[in-house]
Amino acid sequence: MLEFEVTTKDALRAAINAAAQPTYEEAKRNPVRIQFNTTVLTFKEGISEIRARQLIRNTQGAIK
Repeated sequence: MLEFEVTTKDALRAAINAAAQPTYEEAKRNPVRIQFNTTVLTFKEGISEIRARQLIRNTQGAIK
């Protein structure tokens, strides 16, 4: 399991990019846990590159 602990939005986006795998099949073999301050994000099926782009786009204005 890949684990990251971050405290800023930029670091969160960097962790998502670092955890991204080229394909869904590879992502499934690499679960991810990201702790952003007090919030814990768990991706049991990992993060594919396509999903990483979606997550980063969704965090652009959502996180204060």
